[in-house]
Amino acid sequence: MKKVLFVANTDWYLYNFRLPLALALRARGFKVVMVSPLGDYVSLMQDAGVEWRQWDLPRQGINPFFEMHALIKLYRLFVLEKPDLLQHFTIKCVIYGSIAARMAGINSVVNSIPGLGYMFTSSDIKARILAPLVKRLYRISLQNTQVIFQNPDDIVDFSRLGLVSETQSHLIMGSGVNMAKFSPVVKRDDKIRFLFASRLLHSKGVLEFIEAAGVLKRLRDNVEFLVAGSSDLGNPDAISLSVIKGWVGNDNIDYLGHVADMKGLLDKVDVMVLPTTYREGVPRILIEASACGLPIITTDYPGCREVVKHNLNGILLQSVKVESLVEKMMMLIDDVGCRKRMGKESRRLAVELFSEEKVISKTLEIYEKSFN
Repeated sequence: MKKVLFVANTDWYLYNFRLPLALALRARGFKVVMVSPLGDYVSLMQDAGVEWRQWDLPRQGINPFFEMHALIKLYRLFVLEKPDLLQHFTIKCVIYGSIAARMAGINSVVNSIPGLGYMFTSSDIKARILAPLVKRLYRISLQNTQVIFQNPDDIVDFSRLGLVSETQSHLIMGSGVNMAKFSPVVKRDDKIRFLFASRLLHSKGVLEFIEAAGVLKRLRDNVEFLVAGSSDLGNPDAISLSVIKGWVGNDNIDYLGHVADMKGLLDKVDVMVLPTTYREGVPRILIEASACGLPIITTDYPGCREVVKHNLNGILLQSVKVESLVEKMMMLIDDVGCRKRMGKESRRLAVELFSEEKVISKTLEIYEKSFN
């Protein structure tokens, strides 16, 4: 029985995004072990029958002592577990996991790049200082591994920087969505509800969404605006808790905080809005909204344009200016036929491109290449 280890920086990520893949592997005779820091989702993974091992990884700060300690602990874990294959998710896990695998003599390694993220795209002084180091570490760690990207722009960028070769690069757009679970429902009232759901980062566009909501509330009385998500304090781009607390009682929006039942929330809304400029792979919330048959307003940005085809199943913004966002949201408020047409196209594209089964099948093909 071949053993596969999934390594990520949170148990939340493994449970919400990779559990179906783990269960599919187990059904095919693999032994799967999840590796992450301890969190509230560990027991849920174990209840599903998947083993878990603890690895403490600092998300905030770059203290060399703590970072080296995390790398050594991961190396020791690999030596103890003796996996046949490793799959790493997120930047630190890809870098530390690949280095630890080399130290432990493990040759079958699959690295998933979840987008360029803050380090590559921010103009922040910290990002500008660390980006050259991260690129060098990527160049070292990605050697002789199979690398999965979620959008073609990231493949082009990593290839241009000399971080990967064509033969080791693979495109799988997202982590897959259960199309039976995430399916359209019939709305029961005349309210038009817009949803923003994501990590609460400045670059995700939540502040622009809230400002647009204030404008539209003054222009229409049949609309509601929902914000779901929590702050990611490990990210330098995170919106502060003091700002988030100010949203409670805001007459223009309903702030929901973290929502565990995303399907239940999507069933209550009419349009998904994500005016993001954050370089992630493919935003999962866009795929889930698409599967639920919602029209989507997002930006013409890598990852987003893989899910949304302009004027077909949604609208791609060329900028995140509030005026532009208000204009497009107003158009969907007033045109029920357009909302219905775009919603049907969203569902069709989701089934065609983003089903769990397709993602699992493509991932297994990459595993076979890695074993060979």
